[in-house]
Order: sequence, then C-alpha cells, then structure tokens
Amino acid sequence: MDIPLSLSPDLDRGALAAAFARDGRLKIPGLFPEPVAQRLHHCLTREVPWGLVYNEGDKAVVLDQATLRAMPREQRAALGQTVMQRAAQGYQYLYHTYPIVSAYLAGRDMQLYTHRLLEYLNDGEFLDFIRAVTGIPEIVKGDAQATLYAPGQFLKKHNDYMAGGNAKVAFVLNMTPRWEADWGGLLHFLEEDGSVTDSFVPAFNQLNIFRVPQLHSVSYVVPYAPAGRYAVTGWFRTA
Repeated sequence: MDIPLSLSPDLDRGALAAAFARDGRLKIPGLFPEPVAQRLHHCLTREVPWGLVYNEGDKAVVLDQATLRAMPREQRAALGQTVMQRAAQGYQYLYHTYPIVSAYLAGRDMQLYTHRLLEYLNDGEFLDFIRAVTGIPEIVKGDAQATLYAPGQFLKKHNDYMAGGNAKVAFVLNMTPRWEADWGGLLHFLEEDGSVTDSFVPAFNQLNIFRVPQLHSVSYVVPYAPAGRYAVTGWFRTA
C-alpha cells in the first residue's frame, strides 16, 4: 500500500501568507514529510514513462516514451539542432514531460504515485493550505505535469498566458535531492527587459509558488550537470 500524502506539520501558514502577499512568490521548504517526499522522488526517477515536449511556435509537440525510443539517434540530434536554432530567434522550450492529468483522466498508469499526488493537490486539506497561503479563496483545483530537465534543456521567458485566465498561481514542486546553481535549471523571475529580479535554485521537497501572470524562465541545464532536474509543475485554478 502506498504512503498516504500529507503536509508537514510544522508549516507556518501565517508567515508563509505574509511573505507571499509581500513578494508574489514564495519558497516553501519541507512541504511533505520525508517518507512522502522519498516515495515521490522514487516514482519520478524510476517509474514515470518520460516523453519529450517542445514547441513549434504556439503549438506544443509531445512525443511519448514509445515514440521517443523508436526515434533514430540521427533524427533526435536533428530535432535538437532545430530547437536550438528556433531558441535563438524567439520563445522556445525543450524538456521531458509526463502529462499527469491526461493520463489520470484516461485511466492510464494508475499505479503511479504521481496520480496520488494529483488527487492530493485537489483534496480539501491541500487546497485549504494553498488558499490560506495565497490569500485567494476562489482557488478550487490544481493540475500538474511531471517534468525532467536534462542537460541541454530549458524553458525561455514567458508569463503563463497560455495557461488561461483561471490560472491564478503557478507552482513548481522540486524533487531533486542535490542541485548546484551553476548546473542551470534555475527558476528565474524577470523584468520586461530580460533582467533577472530573483532566482530560485531547485531544492528537494520544496514547493515554489508565484502569482500568474509573472515573467519567468527555467535556465539552460548545462552539459556537465550530473543529473536531471525533477519536478512536478502546474497551476492552481479558480475554475
């Protein structure tokens, strides 16, 4: 039987809410008890069937695990080169993904612990916590995808406009046990001119949340990074 999800008992909701109200963004370390965090990490690193997502203009292109494995090495290399050329010209992203919501709704891979996480994100206990911390009582649900940024992957500057008007708060639940800032994969918050106003380094079992819209990016993961940047990301919505 899987470990039931729950919040760490020592989270100070009042202090977290004050910080979020002041800054519009927040790091919440130690979100889950250690056994929950370790179980989620195991799922992400050993059980999730990772695909790949990139964009062609405004269109997201998702390659599932089977398609990705069947792709010849030369074709994958050519795809990578094309993505990099587009990145030099405008908005672009490239990273590994697993679509938790669509898989859950289709009844696919129901044994995955990521699905238990999705259920918990929409549980009254967790939604009450998010509403209290963000000061947005209208939040009624959360969605999620699993993400893995491997060396050479990135997400350029954007403001989550495509998430829709009912997305009020974005989140990144970081699940990488050890990460160094110079490996890349940082969540940057940006001004319109591209200058960085704040950066969150990935930290294990840490929930990052921020108001939408807000310009941000995930910096390029360098080739010498010894591991990928694992996370669950999504939005908390009002409808």
